[in-house]
This record gives sequence, structure tokens and C-alpha cells, in this order.
Amino acid sequence: MAQMSRYCKAYLGTRLREFPEWPETERAKSAEADEELDIYYVHEDLSVTRGVFLDEEVVLGKPTDAWAEFCRSQLNFAVPDYATEQPSN
Repeated sequence: MAQMSRYCKAYLGTRLREFPEWPETERAKSAEADEELDIYYVHEDLSVTRGVFLDEEVVLGKPTDAWAEFCRSQLNFAVPDYATEQPSN
């Protein structure tokens, strides 16, 4: 069964390709894709997928420090407080 993350945010591929270490295989796929449909999802752990599920269509599974900095400074990515809070019983 596919795993959902607690939070993810969609970005156009053109925006993510600004990251110098973006995977070349994804650059090639994106170059052929319709720019309006070239969407990726950044999850709370900074992994990147082509769909909303955390464990399917993974593009970046082990984020680096450089990727974390890019997400923070260039994408202004931040996980909202409600997504980090543990549910109360």
C-alpha cells in the first residue's frame, strides 16, 4: 500500500531544475514533458516524488545538505506546524 507523507508541496519541474545537482535523468524526462504538467512533490523529509505518495516514483530519496539549503533559500519550503504536530489520543 502506498504511503502518504504528512505534508508535501507541488512544484513545477522548471523550478526544481534550477538546483545544480538535479538528477540528469529527470532533466531529460522533463525536457520532453509538457512544461505545464511537469510537476514534482517535495515532502516533509525533503524527498522528491513525481506523485503524492512518499514511496512511489521517487526522484530524490536521500536529500543532501545542498538540497536542503536550496529548498529553504530558493523554494522557501517549510513544513507548517500542523504537519509536524503529533496527533493527541
